[in-house]
This record gives sequence, structure tokens and C-alpha cells, in this order.
Amino acid sequence: MELYRSASLQSQFRGYDYFNDKKVISFKHLENSIYVEKVKGSSVTYNVTI
Repeated sequence: MELYRSASLQSQFRGYDYFNDKKVISFKHLENSIYVEKVKGSSVTYNVTI
């Protein structure tokens, strides 16, 4: 997966921290390079599309 090339280094570390902290609730590959995630924030769950 070459998804990391489209994100800044800071965003990559933040995403890795969210994953390690079990804040990524779901992760789904839709098509080509499109991914949809649910990420738990401090008080809200966010839908993230990459």
C-alpha cells in the first residue's frame, strides 16, 4: 500500500498513534485507493475517507 506517500509525516504518526491506541473502530477498502474509517475522538466518532 502506498497510501503513506500522500500524507505528511505528522499525519502518518498521528494515524499510527490512533491505531495503536485502539481508536480506529473500523477500516474498509472501498475501491482503488479509497478507504473509509471510523475513528473515536475524545467525545465524537469521526468518519474519515482517504
